Amino acid sequence: MSLRSRALRGGAYISIREGLGIALRLSSTLVVTRAIGPTDYGLFAGAGAGVTFLALVAQFGMGVYVIRLETEPTAEHYDVLFTAVLFTSVAAALLGVGVSLALTGPVVAAANILPFQVLAIALPINVLWTPAQAKLERGLQYRRMAWVEIAGDVVLAGVSIVLALAGLGVWAPVIGYISWQSTILVSSFVAAGYRPRILFRRAMAVAMLRYGFGFSASNLVYQANELSGPVVVGSLLGPHALGLAALASKIAESLCFVARATWRLSIVVFGRLQADAARLGRAVSEAMALQAVALAPILGGFAIFATLLVPAVFGDAWRPAVELLPPVMVGYLLTAVFNMEASLLYVRGESATMFVTNLVRIGLLFGVGFLLVPRLGTIGWAIAFGLHPIGFLVCIRRVDRLLPVSYVAVSCWLVASIPPLFAPYLPWELRALLLLPAIAICCTPWARDQLKEYARYVRAARRTRTTAAPSAA
Repeated sequence: MSLRSRALRGGAYISIREGLGIALRLSSTLVVTRAIGPTDYGLFAGAGAGVTFLALVAQFGMGVYVIRLETEPTAEHYDVLFTAVLFTSVAAALLGVGVSLALTGPVVAAANILPFQVLAIALPINVLWTPAQAKLERGLQYRRMAWVEIAGDVVLAGVSIVLALAGLGVWAPVIGYISWQSTILVSSFVAAGYRPRILFRRAMAVAMLRYGFGFSASNLVYQANELSGPVVVGSLLGPHALGLAALASKIAESLCFVARATWRLSIVVFGRLQADAARLGRAVSEAMALQAVALAPILGGFAIFATLLVPAVFGDAWRPAVELLPPVMVGYLLTAVFNMEASLLYVRGESATMFVTNLVRIGLLFGVGFLLVPRLGTIGWAIAFGLHPIGFLVCIRRVDRLLPVSYVAVSCWLVASIPPLFAPYLPWELRALLLLPAIAICCTPWARDQLKEYARYVRAARRTRTTAAPSAA
């Protein structure tokens, strides 16, 4: 079986499994948000954003270094990786707690900062599964990874829902988050057949850190977007508005579950095609188009019915979050598409280009956000989020100089995908008009052929669920 076929089948399989996971996550979010309300959810969202950023600092891109190796990683690679993330995660946890103590009182109330401090102390749990996940991804073991993640989602939903209904407020999602990460930690070790061992090899550790520094410098700049809600919305409008922004972001991110699968696949596949520029260029072109094709019906379908679904499912208190969804969805869609080129540059070690790209993106997000939020309210942050993928122009310019990448297919699919996302702004009788570009494009022969091919791989993935990912492991 070709690498392309294996990648598409693997992506289809994990997307199907992540679709199940998204149902669990949204079910959890539904019950928890209704039970604890926007203010407590805003406090959790702010704490979670801060800890997510610290977790990325602790990982330092070292797992990606192992995944992208052209030769098969050895057991020593995974042991050195485990040792490294053990030390970096403890250091990041101490840093987070120390900063929070310094901010308590003059900047943030003690009651509001406590959820972050608890999550920060538990940070190593959130990071130590890195070598096991790297081993599974390197072997294209996406069937096992999917089960690991679904197990975590079941625990997250169960714990969060029970505690929210018991009246624990903000502590329901906090404890649920820690339980979720603990489940993933244990189950990923079991699924990968990996037994953690402390091992230090200076040359290997230096190679990981050298690559990780370039990867993290660029990636962490952009991952500051996780802090845009707490910093821009929370500081200017308070935790209630932050809760609304966090829900809109959570919905859009959850609906983009396919993007997670293809991002993970792209690092492995692009790493194996590094020596063949023509094949690599075709792979990047197809990956971008596939992102738009896969996400369009999910995001567009939800957007069309969002004005009914959000208040009916989450409660009337969350109705204002609907107007935030269209620009936020646009931001997630464009990010998913052009992250394929970002993964290519990371594989090729072009971290400097990604640093500039992400610096522009985060500058747009915070700059436009601080400009518009005082004037427009929370929708100002949503508009900034929708505009910040413009920063990918830096990335696109560099990729064009490296590879023969075609943008014809992805441009057509974006023209089809974006208009339906703005359905909440139109009356019901006009929303069908937003589907006309998609209908016109899907009627062309090349579009029908491409959709049929992707559908074949999805059906093949479903038929072969009883087997593990192909024999690359």
